[in-house]
Amino acid sequence: MFIQNPSQQQSILQLNEDWKFALDPENQLKPYEQAASIPQDCIQTTRSWEEQGFGTESTHYPIGSWKKKREYEGVGWYVKDVEIPENFADKKISLTIKGVRWLTECWVDGAYVGRNESLVNVHRYDLTSFVQVGKTCRIVIRVDTTMKYDLEESHIHSYHTATNWGGITGGIDLEAHKNGSVEEVLIHTNSIEKSIRVKVKMDCHEWNDSQNGTLAARVLQQNGDVVATQNSALIQNTVIDLQLGEDAILWSPKNPYLYILELEIQANGEQHDLKRRTFGLRTIESRENQILLNGQPIFLTGYVDCCVFPQTGYPVWDLEYYKKQFRTIKSYGFNHVRLHGWNPPEPFWDAADQVGLLVQTELPHWSSHYRNRNRNADEQVHEFLKKELIEMIRNLQHHPSFVMLSMGNELISEEGHPQLNELVKLGKELDPSRLYTDNTGFGELPAHDRGGDFYIPTLNWHPPYHIDNSASPDTTLDFREVTRMEKKPLIAHEHGQFTMYVRPEEKEKYKGEI
Repeated sequence: MFIQNPSQQQSILQLNEDWKFALDPENQLKPYEQAASIPQDCIQTTRSWEEQGFGTESTHYPIGSWKKKREYEGVGWYVKDVEIPENFADKKISLTIKGVRWLTECWVDGAYVGRNESLVNVHRYDLTSFVQVGKTCRIVIRVDTTMKYDLEESHIHSYHTATNWGGITGGIDLEAHKNGSVEEVLIHTNSIEKSIRVKVKMDCHEWNDSQNGTLAARVLQQNGDVVATQNSALIQNTVIDLQLGEDAILWSPKNPYLYILELEIQANGEQHDLKRRTFGLRTIESRENQILLNGQPIFLTGYVDCCVFPQTGYPVWDLEYYKKQFRTIKSYGFNHVRLHGWNPPEPFWDAADQVGLLVQTELPHWSSHYRNRNRNADEQVHEFLKKELIEMIRNLQHHPSFVMLSMGNELISEEGHPQLNELVKLGKELDPSRLYTDNTGFGELPAHDRGGDFYIPTLNWHPPYHIDNSASPDTTLDFREVTRMEKKPLIAHEHGQFTMYVRPEEKEKYKGEI
């Protein structure tokens, strides 16, 4: 499917269907070679391998996790011949692979493009120098779902809830962007001052003085009214400050109002590029032992999301699915969700912005690499997590629902780890408008030199209390003996864990691969 988006000056060719496909359990195929035979099976890139009949019939019966009908972990190959549209001429062309677990490699007409790895971010490849407009090229993608690093556990890649799913589930797009356009937009909001600061990175080497180029920034309300505007010269890195006025509408769970930011490049009086971003005017901060939203203390009432998708076994890419889920959640009085060792796809965040939910996301691991304070974590693991952190913050930056980030689940011993402190520091440098903490669940108070704007202790398993307290039918415990030890805000970790029993009458609801 071809999509021309005139408002964004961007062309998108959707490549979701009719890929030739083959599993490669022995890792011996080389379909990118010119003389290689092409796989005969077909596959879509919006569903997992198992959902489309690939893999072997499951013969085990796990306890405490989902069971899939089919199983496969290993390599799979996608092959597709694609004609590059004429209107992609003189543009930057990129291939975007969404919802993939977790390593990809790409070839075009036998030429190796590169390698990408991520459990929580989109995989992108620059194909500009590999394709020719008006001609057909052969794109080959190798996906490897086996564990590359010893991350031990995480709900995005373990069998527990994510079922070791395989393949590409969010689709593949071929995108074309004009040269000399806006490349990156960072929006920092200040609800107290009722202003925003926009940092814009532009591809300006295409421009010269004779083209008389300008960058116009505009903030629009949902009805289209312009509430702030400013023109700037075209330079590679531009900072724009915009006041939204005394009547500016703040974003919160009770009123999740979204503004629209437009960035337009004009040359000789004509539009050359237009980018749009939605944002919410909100400020999240910690002060003493409180979390403040828009300058007012807020009490977080939330739940843990362990990447549970009972129809698919992997995170879906469906905006309406998440909106329905969040409306149900809010009907129970919740305003907060903690993501247990995973970061969801873009539709989740769009829904959280629109419905109004305060989200804590996490790096995708539940490991013991940071348990020994006096020993560095595995170098490859730490570098992988660092890259995931940088890309996560970059991708999520304009979402007002993204308010907190933890470096993972139950990572440390009592006293924390210097390398996690470094990750907290890096997060704050990249985007100081969010709150960060070194891990979720472990570590004793007081926190001493642990990095964090807030902490998440296990109150019912922290001296002087014992894990037995978490199950006792006692309404008198208030855990003040723990909370008084720390001056920063605290969130109770998995404070209520409740047993659920099998409901045979629900069997008919499971219509997917689980």
